[in-house]
Amino acid sequence: MIASRKGVIGLPVKLAVSFMIVALMVPSVIMAVDDIQEGIESRNLTASGEKLAARIADVSHRNDGYLAHMELSVPGEGYLEIGGDEGYCIRVMKDGKQIGRVLTETPIISSRIVLSGDMILELRNSSSGVTVEIL
Repeated sequence: MIASRKGVIGLPVKLAVSFMIVALMVPSVIMAVDDIQEGIESRNLTASGEKLAARIADVSHRNDGYLAHMELSVPGEGYLEIGGDEGYCIRVMKDGKQIGRVLTETPIISSRIVLSGDMILELRNSSSGVTVEIL
């Protein structure tokens, strides 16, 4: 049997190429995972806004003066803004930027309120819209 040095020289080259390919792929995979996490957080924030909008719609279909309470949990580092100049809009915010919005069929009659974390809200129907307060 004749020994060849071809395998001894070729193996380090194959390993070096393999490690280079892995090193080039790692940043792409990390960015993809970060994008997926941001997407999940955005959907969870929007789901909280949709839950609030559905409860506001339910309260608005009741008689004037109707009062309801609801528990709302706004997940993650984001928050919801309601009221202010845009009464028909629940703004979904993260890091000071609007990442989404949920439209309501009834105006929210309140000054601008920022909702984050776990809270209990008081919703009161009137002829001009629904008033929202944090308890």
